[in-house]
Amino acid sequence: MRALPLRGNRRAFSAIYGAMGVLLVCSAVAGLLLLPRGPAEDAAPRERELASHYLEALLHSTVANDTTLEQALANSCFAAHCAPGTWNSSALSQAIDRLAAPLAQALDRAYKVAAMGGALTEVLVGNLPAGTTGAAASTDIFRPAAGDFLGVSVLLAPSSVL
Repeated sequence: MRALPLRGNRRAFSAIYGAMGVLLVCSAVAGLLLLPRGPAEDAAPRERELASHYLEALLHSTVANDTTLEQALANSCFAAHCAPGTWNSSALSQAIDRLAAPLAQALDRAYKVAAMGGALTEVLVGNLPAGTTGAAASTDIFRPAAGDFLGVSVLLAPSSVL
């Protein structure tokens, strides 16, 4: 047996390797396209993120005279007699409801906003029926005059629960 000269076969080897490369790339692409898809994305993280953005938008909304809701909550007073310039429960309820309702309506959501000082719920507004679950977000706001924190939370649910 005699070895074939290499000069004439270089093209053949090059063509074979080129064809094998094309097959390899095509196989890899086909494999990626045919991979089974994972489970559908869970909607819960998106809903929690929406609730978080909703709360942030509320807190940065202006309630009166360049005062944000966050500043009003920090300057709130729930005692029977409050210092001038503080926000009482009634004024906060009206301000929160005035801001929260249109925003929730634009998002097509039912809502509940609560502000809790210690174990007491000081402010509770919204149109979410009792016992309804949904996406929640919360934050704490320091009240310097009272020396404590006010917990503020929102609960959003699709408006179809109404």
